[in-house]
Amino acid sequence: MEHGTKFCFAFQTICSMFHAPCSMSRICQICGRGPKSSQSRSHSNIATKRTVAINLQIRKVRGKKIKICTKCLKSQAKEK
Repeated sequence: MEHGTKFCFAFQTICSMFHAPCSMSRICQICGRGPKSSQSRSHSNIATKRTVAINLQIRKVRGKKIKICTKCLKSQAKEK
């Protein structure tokens, strides 16, 4: 999905109608953490880029479905 295309604009418009971040993102809606880039190392120590995703769960918090990482879920459990 390239920026500036009609499909991208339509998708952003639909997402903004629901007053929530786009559902395709892999970002925690509480703390804002997202995927990180790292390197895989072979036996010969050749580095290839890869992404490390965070552990996201879809949970109901205060009556709304949100994407929340397990780090935030654990900290919310401690507060209660």
